[in-house]
Amino acid sequence: MRITVCLAVCLMSCGLDFSGLDRLLGQQKAEPLRGLHGQQLEQIDSRPYVMVSEVREVGCRLPHTLRKMLGIRTGEVIVLFSVLNPANHAIENLPPQVQLGGGKGTGELPVIDFRLSTGRLGAGQRADGVVVFEPQGFKQSTTKTLFLRVADAGAVDLPALVPIW
Repeated sequence: MRITVCLAVCLMSCGLDFSGLDRLLGQQKAEPLRGLHGQQLEQIDSRPYVMVSEVREVGCRLPHTLRKMLGIRTGEVIVLFSVLNPANHAIENLPPQVQLGGGKGTGELPVIDFRLSTGRLGAGQRADGVVVFEPQGFKQSTTKTLFLRVADAGAVDLPALVPIW
């Protein structure tokens, strides 16, 4: 029993939550829309609009061998967000992506896991989401930015891009 308690305390110190992404999704559902990414709701165009409410970096102080044995990854980033469909028709959300932009290189970073409250959004409806990705050595700088990319399946070429960092 003593080992279990120590392990639980160590895992909590790593920023991990036993109830996982579903709990974070519930937290995001309760987040009010205060205007999306600095704009008022009346000013939104017809593509899906995204509000990033929180970005968390998950770190861990456990030794590497113990992290590997437990399957704990470090350096992950968790993004909580909401999507609003301002169009007068339903849309189908594609899985969220994380895109590196700015400077000389652009590319996509691998998404480890994600949750969406719903994939199909009726006119004026909201969906909430959580995405987990690993920045793979990305360092915050003034020349490159990480974007959360959310797109409608019917308009893949017109995604909503919202800066994460």
